[in-house]
Amino acid sequence: MNEMETLLQGMQANAFGSRDLFALLDHSAVVLLIAVLAELIIPIPSSLRLSRLKPLLKVLAARVNRDNNSSSQKIFAGIMLPTVVLLTAWALTVLIHACTGFDNLLALFILPLLLDSKNTLDAVWQTSYLLRHDEKNKARKVIARKLERECDKLSYMGISKACCEYASMALSCTWFAVIVWYLIAGLEGAVIMQLVAIMDQAFSSKKHLQNKEFASGIRRLEQFMLAPVAAMLLLMSFISLSPVAALRGAIGGVDSHPAAMSGFIQGCLGGGCDLALGGPRCYRGQIVRLPRIGGERQPDASSPMQIARKIRRCGIFLCVIASVISCLLI
Repeated sequence: MNEMETLLQGMQANAFGSRDLFALLDHSAVVLLIAVLAELIIPIPSSLRLSRLKPLLKVLAARVNRDNNSSSQKIFAGIMLPTVVLLTAWALTVLIHACTGFDNLLALFILPLLLDSKNTLDAVWQTSYLLRHDEKNKARKVIARKLERECDKLSYMGISKACCEYASMALSCTWFAVIVWYLIAGLEGAVIMQLVAIMDQAFSSKKHLQNKEFASGIRRLEQFMLAPVAAMLLLMSFISLSPVAALRGAIGGVDSHPAAMSGFIQGCLGGGCDLALGGPRCYRGQIVRLPRIGGERQPDASSPMQIARKIRRCGIFLCVIASVISCLLI
């Protein structure tokens, strides 16, 4: 009889434990933390990510952004196409969310597909590895596949600096920004942020001058959506050992970079890691000189991974803090 009572008590304890576990999943911040960790661990195929839409978006852009269009027509097309894409994505996300009863478990399956850090981290690791082994030509080829600038004449330091800037913006826009916007506007906000980042890449005018007017709308929208992302990145940087340097770098980036929020992010990360970013770069055979932002130390082979690790720490810290606050308040 005592054994039966002990067994029943054990089953009740397991049931209560399961209920506590499922109760944790009611908190969207906890779901986000689990999804972030899952994306870092599980090898998700590139074919399942939203970035696979980039070729289709380029085709759509080419159809509406014609050579014979006037500047005003190109600007209008550059506003309407993203609007249609974003409204369609938002409506589909809301519909799927409604069909599941707005259950947080849906985000647990979709967020790892939205968060895109593995491709960037792989490119950053390869570049750092090749630089450490003095394989500059191979390192140039790796980073050239990720950047719009011309990389065939980059020096050792130039390759490292270009990779640092790539890591800072790619991880901020397609990973950390998705985390922030999920906390702000839920799953729909995360989808919109990722699509905005993808369209900004697909419509880039750095290699295609024809997209200069066409891409102005999506570029401004991305800068607007990066504002809370930049603020949260700076807030998380205060946890580091160099908050004053991060703040100084962020302010310098806003003042000197052509894109204020991009400059803020690069300056904040460069200042926090004491890395000098910015400087000259080549687009379509023309040299563009950007002022130096960030810290004082010139990048080396380990610098791109230093930037990447800092962003990952900030993202995980943000998820942990949000989860704790969510569990304590609700």
